[in-house]
Amino acid sequence: MSRQSFTAGQRWVSDSEPELGLGMVVEAENRRVRIFFPSSGEDRTYTMNDAPLSRVRYEIGDVVEYGDGETASVTDVDDDNGICIYHLSTDRSVVETQIISGTTRFPSMERLMRGRWDRASWFRMRRDVSQMLPKVEESPVRGLVGPRVTPVRHQLHIAHSLSQRHAPRVLLADEVGLGKTIEAGLIIHQQLLTGQASRVLILVPDSLVHQWLVEMRRRFNLMFSIIDESSFADTDENPFLGAQQVLCPLSLISGDLDHLQAALSVDWDLLVVDEAHHIEWQEEGSPWEYSCLEQLTIQARGLLLLTATPEQMGEESHFGRLRLLDPARYGSFAEWQREEKQFRQVNEILKALEGGDEPSFEALEAILSSDELTALDQHGGQERLDWLYDTLLDRHGTGRVMFRNTRKVIADLLPGRSLESYPLSGDELPPEALIGFAGLTPEKQLGEGWIESDPRSQWLLDFLKTHKREKVLVIAQHRETVEELESWLTLRHGIRAGAFHEGLSLVNRDRAAAWFADEEDGAQVLLCSEIGSEGRNFQFACHLVMFDLPAHPDLLEQRIGRLDRIGQSRRVTVHVPYFECSASEALFNVYDEGLSAFVSTSAANGIVFQSKHDEITALLNDPMDLESGLITDLQREAEAVRERLADGRDCLLERSSHQPEQAQKVVDGVDEQDDDPELELWLIDAFDRFGIESEKLSERIYLIRPTGHRMIEQLSSLTAEGLSATFDREIALAREDVEWLTWEHPLVIEFIELLTSGDYGTAQAAVIKHPDVAAGTILLECFFKPLHVAPKALQVARFAPMQPLRVVLKNGEVWSEPVSSESIDEHRIKLDRKPVQSVVEKLTPQLKRMIKVAGEFAEADISAECVDAAYDAEDFFNQEIERLESLRLRNPSIRQDEVDALVAQRDGVVNAINAIDARLDSVRFVLAT
Repeated sequence: MSRQSFTAGQRWVSDSEPELGLGMVVEAENRRVRIFFPSSGEDRTYTMNDAPLSRVRYEIGDVVEYGDGETASVTDVDDDNGICIYHLSTDRSVVETQIISGTTRFPSMERLMRGRWDRASWFRMRRDVSQMLPKVEESPVRGLVGPRVTPVRHQLHIAHSLSQRHAPRVLLADEVGLGKTIEAGLIIHQQLLTGQASRVLILVPDSLVHQWLVEMRRRFNLMFSIIDESSFADTDENPFLGAQQVLCPLSLISGDLDHLQAALSVDWDLLVVDEAHHIEWQEEGSPWEYSCLEQLTIQARGLLLLTATPEQMGEESHFGRLRLLDPARYGSFAEWQREEKQFRQVNEILKALEGGDEPSFEALEAILSSDELTALDQHGGQERLDWLYDTLLDRHGTGRVMFRNTRKVIADLLPGRSLESYPLSGDELPPEALIGFAGLTPEKQLGEGWIESDPRSQWLLDFLKTHKREKVLVIAQHRETVEELESWLTLRHGIRAGAFHEGLSLVNRDRAAAWFADEEDGAQVLLCSEIGSEGRNFQFACHLVMFDLPAHPDLLEQRIGRLDRIGQSRRVTVHVPYFECSASEALFNVYDEGLSAFVSTSAANGIVFQSKHDEITALLNDPMDLESGLITDLQREAEAVRERLADGRDCLLERSSHQPEQAQKVVDGVDEQDDDPELELWLIDAFDRFGIESEKLSERIYLIRPTGHRMIEQLSSLTAEGLSATFDREIALAREDVEWLTWEHPLVIEFIELLTSGDYGTAQAAVIKHPDVAAGTILLECFFKPLHVAPKALQVARFAPMQPLRVVLKNGEVWSEPVSSESIDEHRIKLDRKPVQSVVEKLTPQLKRMIKVAGEFAEADISAECVDAAYDAEDFFNQEIERLESLRLRNPSIRQDEVDALVAQRDGVVNAINAIDARLDSVRFVLAT
C-alpha cells in the first residue's frame, strides 16, 4: 500500500478506522476527498494532504473476492489513469471497483525485512495499549466514564438503561435539582462515543443556549455548534447541514418556517428538548410551537424531553408530550386516561406487597399468567417483591418512556434546607401598594426612587454586610427591580453585585454568572429576575434571598432548586423578608404554614394552591383577615392530597427510574475504571516517547505540552500552549481549569488512533540473552488483531473476541508455551544493527514462511473463538427479541421498531463476527545469543 493522488473509483482503507472496511473514492475536489465504505455503510470526508488513508493495490499472488462472492488470485495488474485492472487466475479481468475484499501483504513484516525497525519502547507501547483497549471497549459502562460528573446512582442508572435501547425516546422528568441535564449529557455522550448517534440537535430556551454550550464542553467534551438568526444571514446554504452536533434556541425553529424546513432537511439521530413543560397541547388544536416540534420529533430517531414539572401545564399537555415520544402508542387522550386508571390495580398490589400484605389470588391472576403465578410462588420475602417488580416493569405504565426521581427517593444526596424569615414594617408605604398579588412587588407601584423608601433595600444591604464572606443569590420577579438594586448596591454602597435578567444579551448573562462563580475576585451577590429561577444552577452558594415571593409554589420550588440540588455540599438557607400585615406576609404564611413549601417539596403544593386560588386571592386582597381559617384548610387539604398522591403513586415508574442495586453496579463499574492506574502510567510514558512533555505540577496534576515531534502536529486536541490535566475525578470536579483525562477524552482517543493507525511500533528487532532460550534460536513474535468490518453503531466489540492474539514461532514452528513478551523485554541486550540486519536479509525466505504459518495459526485460533462468540451473540439477541416480542403483546409502549432494530443488530453482529479476519498488527524478530 502506498500513498498517491485520489481518483474516483480507487480503493482505499482508513488507517484510523480499519473496521470500516474497503473504501471507494466517490469524489475528489477542492482539496477534499469523500470515501464510501460499502461494507459498513459509512461515508467519510477527508482533507487530502493529511488524510489517514492507505491506497489498496493488490499484488500478484494476492487473493481477491469480486462480483457475487467469487474468489481468485491476481496474476497481473495494469493501471488505467490511476485505476487498477486486475487479471485473475480465472482468466477474467476486473476493475478495482468490482473488488469486494482481498488479502494483502503484511506492512509490518515488510518493514521488518527492510530494516525499518522501531524503538523497543514504541513496540512495547503499541503492544500494551492494544491489550488494554479491548477491556475498555467491552466495558458495560463505556461512554459513562469520561464525563466530568460525580457518579450518582440514579443518573447513571437512567443513562445505562437507555444505552441498551435502540434510538431511545423518553421523558426525563426528575424533580428540580436532581440532574436532568447531566442525564441527557450522559446519554448524548454515550450515544456519540459508541456510534449509535452522530447527528444531534438540542433545542433550549433562548436564555439557556450558552449554558448548555458550556456544560456540553466542560462536562462532556462535546463541541456543539450554535445556530441562531445570524447563521442564516448572507448565505443561501443550510447551516444545519454544516455541523454534526447542533445547539439552538427553540424560538429559531418555531419563529420562522424557513428555519424549520432547514432543520427538517437533516436526518437527526437524536433530538433533545429542554424545559419541555412549556410545550402545550390541546386535543382540539395545538399551538404552532407544538406543531413545529412535532414535525422534528417524527423525523428524529431518538428523542429526549426534559422537564421537572411534567404536568405543570395540565394533564392534556403531559399527554401531548408522551404523544411526541410515541404517537402510535399515545393516539387517544381518552384512552390514555382509561389506561392510567387501570394501572392503579397494579399499584395497589405492589403497595400491598411493600407493606407486607399478601394480595388476593384473584388480584394477582388479573395481571399475571399461570406460568408467572407458578414462578411467583417460588419466591418469598423481598425476593418475591423484586421478582414481581421486574416482571411487571416493562408491561405497565409509562416506565419505558418516562423517568422521574423525587427528592424523597434520593434524600441522602441532598443536605436539606432551612428557612429564615424577616418581618419588616410597611407603615411608611402606601397601604394600597401592599395588597393583592400586585402587593408582592410594591416597588412597581411606588415609582421612581422606591429603593430609598422600601425597607427591603436597607435590609438586603445589612444582610450582605453581615454575610460578606458568603455567596448570596437574590431573586426578584421583575427585571427593573434587579437593575435598580444592582446599581444601588454597586454605586452607592460598593457591594460587588452582578445582575442576571432578560434584558442582557446571552453573552452578558454568562459573564454575570461566571463572575458570581469566581471564588477569588467574583461578585458577592447575583441579582436575578425570574428567569434566573429556571435552568441556571448556582449550587456553590447556599444562601437564597427572595426579595419578593413568586405567585405560584412551582416557581417557588424552581427558585430554591437553583441552590438545593445535587452537587450542593451545604444546607441551603432560604431568607424571606416580608411586610407585616400585607399580601407578602399572607402569601408567606400560605407557603410556610399552609404548604410547608420552603423546607420540603411536594406535588401536592401546586394542586392545593390551584384549588384554593380564589380564597388565597381574597386573603392577599385583605391580608388582615388572618382569622379566616384558610391556613388550617390548606394544611388539611395538603395532607389529604399528599396521602392521595402516595396512594396513587406510580410504583413501577419509581422502580424503573431508580433501581439501587442495579444502579450501584454501574457506579462500581465507573469507580473501577477511575481507580485503575493503567491509563495514567501508560499515557505519561507514551507522551514522553513521542515528544509530549508531562511536567508534574502537583499530586496527579500534569502540565502537558508538545515539544515538536512531527506526529504531535496532527493532534488537534493539543495546542502549542499545552494544558493542565489530571487522572483523578475528584481533582477534575474541584478544578474546572484542569482537563480530566480518561480513555474517553478526545485527546486520549486521538493520540491512540494516531499511534495505532500509523507504523509506530509495528516492527522491531531484538537480541536477547535468555535462560530459557538457547543461543542461535530465531524467534518471530507476532501480534494479530481480530479485525471486523461493521458500522460502529452495532458495537460488535461487546460480543466479538477483541484481545490481540500473540503467536511466537521458534525456528519456524509455533511455540506452544513461549516465554512472555515482557520477559523478552527484560532480557534484551544491545543490538548491533548491521549484523542483525544481515541475518534478517539472509533469512527472508524463511521469515516469509514463518509469517505464513503464524497467519494460518492465528486465523484458525480466532475463527474458533468467533464460532463461540457468534453463537453467544445470537443467543443473547434471540433472548432479548423473544422477551420484547412477548412483552409487546401486553405493553404497547414497546415499539415495533425496537424489536426490528434488535433483529437487524443480531444479524449484523453475527455476520460481522463470522467475517472477522486476523490482521497482523506488529512483529518482532528475536535473535538469541
